[in-house]
Amino acid sequence: MIRIIFFFKVCPVCPNCKNCPFCDEHIPFPLPERIKSYLINLYQLDPKKRITLPIISNLFKNVVDQYEFCRLHEGELKIVPEGREKNYPFIIDFEGLSSRVEELVPELMLIIEGKESYYRKEALNAYETLGKGQARRLIGRSEDIQVI
Repeated sequence: MIRIIFFFKVCPVCPNCKNCPFCDEHIPFPLPERIKSYLINLYQLDPKKRITLPIISNLFKNVVDQYEFCRLHEGELKIVPEGREKNYPFIIDFEGLSSRVEELVPELMLIIEGKESYYRKEALNAYETLGKGQARRLIGRSEDIQVI
C-alpha cells in the first residue's frame, strides 16, 4: 500500500487560509458553509467534526474528484463573489427565460442578416483585437456583450 503525505502550506496573505493540496489556491479555514455542506452531504461526513485538509485529501482519491473539488472552491470563493460584485442574479428565473429570449429576437435577426447591431459590432471587434481563437472563447468575452 502506497501512502501519500500532503504538506499543507499556510497562506502568506491570510492566516486563516491554507493552500489547496490539488491546485495550490487559497482556501479559508474553517471552510465556508456552502463548501462544508456540500462535502458533508456528498460524503456523509459527521457535521460535528471539523473538516481539515488531510480529510479533504483522503476524500478525493482520483484526479477527476480532485478537479471537481477545485471547481467547487473556485466557484464559491472567486466566481460567486465576483458575480455578486457585478450584481448578477444569484437565482435565475427559468420560467421567464423564454420571454426574455423572445425580446432579443429582433436584435438576433440583425446579427443573422449582417445588419448594424451592437452585439455584431462587439463580436467583430473581438475578432479584430483578440484574433479568431480567443474571440471564439465566449467565457472570456461574456462580460463585454451582456445586457442587464
